[in-house]
Amino acid sequence: MFRFVLVLAAAFWCGAALAADQPQYAPPPAWVKPAPIPAAPKTPASAAVQVLLTDRQMRLGVDVDEFYAETAFHILTPAGLTLVNGLSPSWNPETETLTFHKFNVLRDGQVIDLLGGGKKVTVVRREQNLELAMLDGDLTAVIQPEGLQVGDVVDLALTLTRRDPVMHGYSQAADALRHVGVAGRLRIRALWPSTKPIRWKTTDGMPSPKIEHSSDGDELTIDLTDAVAPNPPKGAPPRFADLGEIQLTQFKDWADVSSLMAPLYAKAESLAPDSPLRLEAQKIAASSTDPKVRAAAALRLVQDKVRYAFVGMSLGGYTPADADVTWVRRFGDCKGKTVLLLSLLNLLGVSAEPALVSTTAGDGLDARLPMMLFDHVIVRAQIAGKTYWLDGTRSGDRDLDAIEIPAFHWALPVQSAGAQLSPLTQPPLGQPGFESQLRLDASAGIDAAAPAHAEQLFRGDAAVGWNLILTASGHDEADRSMRDYWRGQLPWIDAKAVDFTYDDAQRVMRISMDGSANMDWSKDGAARYFQIADSSLGFEPAFKREPGLHADAPFAVNFPSFSTWTVVITLPNAGSGFGLMDAVDVDQTIAGVVYQRRTRLAGAVVTMTASERSLAPEFAASEAEADADALRLLADRDVTVRREMVAAADARETMDLGPTPADATGFSIQAAAYLERRDFSHAIADLDQAIKLAPTTAKYFYNRGVARFENQQDDQAMANFNQALRLDPSDAFALDARGELYLVRKDTKLAQADFAAAAKSAPNDVHRMHREADAYDETEHFDEEVGVYDQIIASAPTATHYNDRCWARAESGHDLEAALGDCATALKLEPNLFSAYDSRGFVELRLGRYDAAIKDYDAALQAASTQASSLFGRGIAELRKGDKLKAQNDIAAAKQAQPDIDATFAKLGVKP
Repeated sequence: MFRFVLVLAAAFWCGAALAADQPQYAPPPAWVKPAPIPAAPKTPASAAVQVLLTDRQMRLGVDVDEFYAETAFHILTPAGLTLVNGLSPSWNPETETLTFHKFNVLRDGQVIDLLGGGKKVTVVRREQNLELAMLDGDLTAVIQPEGLQVGDVVDLALTLTRRDPVMHGYSQAADALRHVGVAGRLRIRALWPSTKPIRWKTTDGMPSPKIEHSSDGDELTIDLTDAVAPNPPKGAPPRFADLGEIQLTQFKDWADVSSLMAPLYAKAESLAPDSPLRLEAQKIAASSTDPKVRAAAALRLVQDKVRYAFVGMSLGGYTPADADVTWVRRFGDCKGKTVLLLSLLNLLGVSAEPALVSTTAGDGLDARLPMMLFDHVIVRAQIAGKTYWLDGTRSGDRDLDAIEIPAFHWALPVQSAGAQLSPLTQPPLGQPGFESQLRLDASAGIDAAAPAHAEQLFRGDAAVGWNLILTASGHDEADRSMRDYWRGQLPWIDAKAVDFTYDDAQRVMRISMDGSANMDWSKDGAARYFQIADSSLGFEPAFKREPGLHADAPFAVNFPSFSTWTVVITLPNAGSGFGLMDAVDVDQTIAGVVYQRRTRLAGAVVTMTASERSLAPEFAASEAEADADALRLLADRDVTVRREMVAAADARETMDLGPTPADATGFSIQAAAYLERRDFSHAIADLDQAIKLAPTTAKYFYNRGVARFENQQDDQAMANFNQALRLDPSDAFALDARGELYLVRKDTKLAQADFAAAAKSAPNDVHRMHREADAYDETEHFDEEVGVYDQIIASAPTATHYNDRCWARAESGHDLEAALGDCATALKLEPNLFSAYDSRGFVELRLGRYDAAIKDYDAALQAASTQASSLFGRGIAELRKGDKLKAQNDIAAAKQAQPDIDATFAKLGVKP
């Protein structure tokens, strides 16, 4: 929350040489205008700290840029004490100087100095991404204040001075409203000389700055009181998160950025006359005259023979290592591998050039001012009029035509004359990236163990990731991993044998399992039912948004994706007496995804095939409401195999319900049986009879309201709930049900009134309060859900309830520090409550503390190694840290455990 980010720039491009391996200690520079610490904002804080002052000033000079920052915050809770650990500024000693001006605690009118003239500051080289083979050389100034107390005000001010010879005097900077809660005062101030052509731009949510011109230069100021950071629209593409920003740049266009980098790559591509790479190129050339085959061989050499390792020291943040150096080292980062590949392609007569991309800021890059926002570089090759995007840091690429267009949205070719951004437009997948087959042989009888055979096929990067993991771990460990995977996928099948094969040329992984299935044929009277695995399509959508900036933004889709499933069941008795329920063929396009399903019973064999294929990366918000209804309806249509024991057309006889009821109670009991098997029409008919016989009994109207609600008859359901409450105004069940229906209708005030009346009618009823919390959760009223858990905890302060409130706060994205406190309390009460680790992992992910998130997800996965939420959350954290391989593997495993897990996270605004 409080880690200093003095300029928003690229991950590895930001750095290059004003050596200082120790912080300096001095008053602020003369150009800085310090701001007094204001009183607390009028809006009370709900987090662990209250931000009083955020003051960021910058001076963009001729060859030196200076960035001043001061933050002051009031510690309100014990959880806030830990936030001081985030006040550990880092700097690159080759390019930057860090100067502390003050680090004080204000307590009862006293000023306590935490710096001690530098005696209390420890400098460490943390190398936070060492495990990812990344060395950046950054130093971190660590201060552990002693005796810190709740009620203290912490005040820290410092300046980072940066000189970068590679940038040739070009300056750039960006800042944004990213604080939590309400900041008493927030100021952004920028100065530059009149000789420096700085341009600026604000995005929605950032007020227009005040501009002053003088003979000395220009000054830009944004000064806000009681400032609140804008929230991005939930579920929108990443570009809509660029709210509340200001961008400043000296680059007049993207061509300036392109041409600035060109000499660095041209120099690094040059080979020595006796370079061993010339011999490698000769070998490739001798193997084929086809330029596409040659390019593929060069790419394979770079991917397979040179391991990835990022070194951001010695101007490595911008400057690629020479191709000869990278080849001799046999390791290199994306720049080094790109240069190596370019050198080979040049020798082989293949036209190619470097292209800068951003792995995190690609969507919307074209709308930003031009600056160094890139954290990755790839190769753009032109062969026979076709463009190929080649990445030396990937693994397993063999056929150039099989390489998908990367998901970076935009690329900037590096050319001496300069170039403009080039779009990277991905098409829908032409073949499935994932295929699943499950065969069950129930011919020996439905209660007998059924031989089972399962296969799954992965294509592309997921296949390569599987292969790297399984082949690196050895046969025994690979076998254990495969068994664990299948146990998570199909826990009702006892795996007897597992296997896998990898096709290197096609980048295809096939995994298989043979075992014995315990098919759970449920009973309903004399009939038996088996729900077909993976027959459910769609999901419970969360397309509703709170009012705010870009509330009409499109919704993001998991794109490109394409998965198929097939289930084949061989039935006993040549299929005699068996039938299908809800076996409706599906061919619908909803929310940018094509859903298809077909189920057939032919003799003794049931065959169900289904697929989901996304067509576009987003869909219009105007379609969301209708699409949400369609997805809910689709998700309710599971295909079920039914064995009829009684040949009767009358549903009552098939259910073996006994004689026809003679009174209201009997009809009500029979309706409950129909409701249990989701036969809503018969349930409603029976409740009609119960109401006819007992028209003043409130519970019958309530029950019929539930049946109509489940049958998608919301208006009739509301009428039934209203009548139930006219007969019994204190019926807590009817009040809760009507409140939930009001929420579905987006009438929050009426819903809350009903919930309040239910609470008054049934005080301290934890089960009732849980129903209320669930209603708020399902309709995405997360703040109200938190309020309900406040009441639940007051009545029953259990570990589970603290975890529930932690998760609700995490879903809302508000009060994240309080959420950490809830999870901590849950784990203190019940140390083995692994779901609390999952909840806390998501909170840490929200806060951008990726190491902490991964640690918590690791703990959660100790208890449930295939839990989709923990795998997906850990994958997102790994992706944010730059570990693409681990991230791809975790996200792929999460999707296998729960195919719609990406949609679940997307509705909370978290996407890869």
